[in-house]
Amino acid sequence: MNIEIEGDSDAAVAFALLHMIAKGEGREAGAGREWVLNTFRECLAAVRDDMFTLEIDDEDDEDGDEDEGEDEGEEAAEAQILAAEPAAEAAEVESKENHDAGEEAAEAQTLAAEPAAEAAEVESKENHDAGEEAAEAQTLAAEPAAEAAEVESKENQAAGEDAAEAQTPAAEPAAQKTA
Repeated sequence: MNIEIEGDSDAAVAFALLHMIAKGEGREAGAGREWVLNTFRECLAAVRDDMFTLEIDDEDDEDGDEDEGEDEGEEAAEAQILAAEPAAEAAEVESKENHDAGEEAAEAQTLAAEPAAEAAEVESKENHDAGEEAAEAQTLAAEPAAEAAEVESKENQAAGEDAAEAQTPAAEPAAQKTA
């Protein structure tokens, strides 16, 4: 496999170093995922000079014994950071996958709810239309009764007027006698 690497970023240089190591160890075609990721992480650390920090301080310690513990502590801390990176990256990937799965579930629920919402809207319109039809039918059914009541009211009014008119001539002679 021939890969051309362009640029001089830390990642590009680490990638070139990874290829050199893989070729040197005969792993160009058969390297596993874990080996590639771990080796690239080490290459990147080497390029960034994270793993190979050398502090020389001749004034504080002539034989180097005092700084040895401090250097080992720093190296251990750096090793722990490097060892924790895969877990952090995996957690980040898992978090994104969970987020994406949650969005997909919400979208699926929305899509599943749409038919029910549409059916409810249709049913509501049908009920509204049925209510309007029932009100119109009641109005039409009540019209003959209202017309009959109006005719009866006019007849009663006419009969009352006739009765009042008939009583008036009969009451005039009695009214003249008392006057």
